[in-house]
Amino acid sequence: MNPPPAPGMVPAEKSGLATASLVCGILAPLSCCATALPAIITGHISLSQIKSSAGTKTGARSAIWGLCLGYGSFLLIPVIAALVGLTAPLIMKQTEKAAQVKSMGNVRQIHLALQQYQIESGTDTAPYPSDVRQLDALGFTTNISELLTVSQKNAGDWLYFSAADPENPDAPLLISPPLGNRANAASSDHVFLNVGGSVRIVEPYVVEEAVKKSLVPPEKIPAPVKQ
Repeated sequence: MNPPPAPGMVPAEKSGLATASLVCGILAPLSCCATALPAIITGHISLSQIKSSAGTKTGARSAIWGLCLGYGSFLLIPVIAALVGLTAPLIMKQTEKAAQVKSMGNVRQIHLALQQYQIESGTDTAPYPSDVRQLDALGFTTNISELLTVSQKNAGDWLYFSAADPENPDAPLLISPPLGNRANAASSDHVFLNVGGSVRIVEPYVVEEAVKKSLVPPEKIPAPVKQ
């Protein structure tokens, strides 16, 4: 049998607040710092109680770990914010680049169909169909709506120059809606197709100049939006 405690001696017990501080500290990174403040508060209270308990309470190590984890979680917030701030623009840029590449590929397919139409059905006064969406019905494409489709943030009008001079390779033929966010449409790039088949990314002022120089205003074709 264990001898009874000496008179005036009380067996030490572990502080429940110290344990709570450690548990909250461990959970803090997993809870997006929701338990970081409780870890800090309970850690400080438990350390104060342990210090003034004259040895009747233990758990200082747990409380210290809880404090370290609690304070450390708060320090993670600016680090995470900085990482998000650095990576978000890169992700957006890559997303926009992918949209540009896809749109350029679609425009090249449309050009081949328009070129074939001009050869087989075009006339001097109407070298191209009055509406590029007629290419499906005329049998030159089977997926024109898909080729013209853009993402929700790029919603806008295609500019189609149906009266473009087929003998002028630099004449604009088809221009995409702005490829950036609609809120920044005035500064967003466009995919630009000319009669010669050159497809490139251009700034808004190039589009404005092309529209001004065109003898016949381009047709505005609302871009189908990807759902």
